[in-house]
Amino acid sequence: MTAKFVWYDLNTKDIEKAKEFYTKLFGWNVISWKPEGAPADMPEYQMLCIGEQAFGGMNALPQEVPAPAHW
Repeated sequence: MTAKFVWYDLNTKDIEKAKEFYTKLFGWNVISWKPEGAPADMPEYQMLCIGEQAFGGMNALPQEVPAPAHW
């Protein structure tokens, strides 16, 4: 049996609201992550986890982008 790698990304203009929504709805955990040596002004990536197993994350969608939040 082989496993397939799957990673989900949510692009949203309001990460804090998305964190609140998905943690309450599904009980997911959110872990902030930033690569070692990343520029100081680089925002942290919000990893979505079930327990400690990461399966996706959230990206900040700039306010000026004319698109709604999407997976």
